[in-house]
Amino acid sequence: MIRNSIKKVWRNQIWIVFNIALLSCVIGTGFLNGDELTARQEEITAEKTSEMPQESDSQAGTGSCAMLSDMRDPITAEIAELGHRGNIPQTFIGGLSMQWEPEEDAVSNESAEYENMEYSEENVNIENIEESIPDNSNKPKVNTAEENPEAIDVLVNRIHVLPASYAPSNLVVPDVPFSPRANYRLLREEAAAALEEMFRHALKAGHKLYVQSGYRSYNDQKAIFQSNVRKRGSVKKASRISANAGESEHQTGLAVDITSKSVKYKLTTSFGRTAEGKWAAENAHKYGFIIRFPKGKEDITGFMYEPWHLRYLGVELATEVYKSGLTYEEFLDQSMDQ
Repeated sequence: MIRNSIKKVWRNQIWIVFNIALLSCVIGTGFLNGDELTARQEEITAEKTSEMPQESDSQAGTGSCAMLSDMRDPITAEIAELGHRGNIPQTFIGGLSMQWEPEEDAVSNESAEYENMEYSEENVNIENIEESIPDNSNKPKVNTAEENPEAIDVLVNRIHVLPASYAPSNLVVPDVPFSPRANYRLLREEAAAALEEMFRHALKAGHKLYVQSGYRSYNDQKAIFQSNVRKRGSVKKASRISANAGESEHQTGLAVDITSKSVKYKLTTSFGRTAEGKWAAENAHKYGFIIRFPKGKEDITGFMYEPWHLRYLGVELATEVYKSGLTYEEFLDQSMDQ
């Protein structure tokens, strides 16, 4: 550290020589020319260097800093005699003029070499700087499972996982038909009301829909996933058809699995080819739902095609996602880029 201090002292001395010479070229009148000023600087430096005592490493830090101060004062005095009364410009960085005043007391702290520097903002266009900073204030914020699980538009997937402790507070049983094997009948109040309206309109159009599964807790999902692991023989295979605990939208109370009598109340991809399944795919957004895991998007959503899995987002957002033709992940990414 002491040796570094010595190097910095001599480096600063060289900078003084350079900038005084530069100053003389800039001011031009009443000063020595560059060669004369440099020569005078060398004379002063030589005089002071000859006076510099041989010091031990333990003394070099403070001694060299003090000697630098002694060298600078005569240089400043020479310039003062020539009629200059201002500060000596040292350098320019990013349009900021960096200046120093002669020190009263030299210090040995390595960071102290910057203490007597002042910044002048007269050459800085503040407006241009502010304009160059991107404004992200209007960009939509993605509500992720780990940050805001209560949000209607919360993003839940294999990356954004819900806390084990999370459970929605406004769960209700929707007034809709349930399949004979339906064990999970709760939904968040907003989703339940929207589903009731959707089922009524579907029935008017000649399609009777049934709920197979609604809200499932973290522990419910954990048990289902472990059961699928046993049946499929590995976690990898189970992951193709099932979400692990925390990865399922069912825990939000905003997801619902629907089915029909035409597929024997099963959750099967063939539901997407039925009249009921086609109607749901074409109309669910009108009631605030999307088909969350569309066909051919497994590499993006992390889940196989599930024409039965509806996710409530609210009418406005669901309609935007539907019209975009994107998965929810793709839609959010696109929204952030705009």
